[in-house]
Amino acid sequence: ISMNPLLREGDLVLIEKIENEVQEGDILLFKDSISGEFISHRVIQRNPLLTKGDWAIQSDLVKREEVFARVIGFSRNDKLYHFRKGVLFKLYCLISKNLTSPIKILRQFLRVLLIMISPFLFFRAA
Repeated sequence: ISMNPLLREGDLVLIEKIENEVQEGDILLFKDSISGEFISHRVIQRNPLLTKGDWAIQSDLVKREEVFARVIGFSRNDKLYHFRKGVLFKLYCLISKNLTSPIKILRQFLRVLLIMISPFLFFRAA
């Protein structure tokens, strides 16, 4: 799944209605205009709106009207988690955004960094 290692297959995403501007680093839930499926990807550029799965190599242009909500956390194994935003979050977003490198060994190294950082990007809700 394209949002690995942060979101995994089987996770239930927690969403909120978008009432303010979308920010780089936000994870959006949108409906793919071709397949009709809901997709969660991270915003890597605001204008035009480009999103990318953390594990993906290519980005996607998304129309604002396709955006359904912002992902603020997830549920996994009956435990609820919310995302943290801070220095590690910014580093994680920067690494994910740059996974488009044509150099395979660099992409693999960056993916290892994503795996190492991802447990620190969320906290368990009380």
